[in-house]
Order: sequence, then C-alpha cells, then structure tokens
Amino acid sequence: MYTDGTAPAHAAWIPTTDWASDPALRYAADLFDYRFFWEAHEEWESMWHCCHPESRDRPVLQSLIQVAAAILQHHMGQIRSQTLLLERAKKRMAEQKIERHKGVEISGLISATEAFFVNGVYPTLMLGTDS
Repeated sequence: MYTDGTAPAHAAWIPTTDWASDPALRYAADLFDYRFFWEAHEEWESMWHCCHPESRDRPVLQSLIQVAAAILQHHMGQIRSQTLLLERAKKRMAEQKIERHKGVEISGLISATEAFFVNGVYPTLMLGTDS
C-alpha cells in the first residue's frame, strides 16, 4: 500500500539471480535512495512474500524492510522503535552471516543507517552488481 491507500500495479515478483538488473529491485532501491522509505518498504515486502521460506533472499529482504521502517520511525521520533527495528535487521544478518548479498552491501547500509540517526546523512542502497 502507498501512503494514499492505493496498491502498486505490478505483477508478482519472481526472484532472479541478478538483483542489479532486476527491474522490481532497482525500483525499490531507487525509492529508498530517493527517500521514499515507505514505498521502498512496501515494494520489498511484496517481494518478501514471493520468496521461498529457505531462500537467502528472504532474510535480506526482511532486513531491508526493517531498515526502511527504522528510518520512518526515526522521522516520527520513535527512538525505541527505530533502534529495535535496526537491531533486528543487524542481528538477522549476523546470524545468517550475510554482509553482502547479490550486490547489496547490507553491513554498510546498516552502519550508514546507524550513523544517520546521529549525523542526519541519509543512507543509500547503491545497488551493485556482484554477489
């Protein structure tokens, strides 16, 4: 759902091996990088629902969802919620031993988000091309 209550008009996401050229993932990354955190969150959530429960994509998408949500909570002044969401994403990636996944610098994004809470410099996804 978008903030105006409408649903995105697109087909279900089919996981691919190359996130850097996947149109749906590029779109979500662009939304995030241009500070449309709610919309990026929603795009990633729709992809997350399409993942097999054992897929390595699933925890990464869930963490991306939580990073976007943490930033939104920060904007609403919900410090406890922002911290919990980011810590959950960080813990999940540590447990899964995922620092980078299909061009997404997860550990760098989490660190940049932690820094954002202090210095106000927005994190960006900057989707790469390697695994």
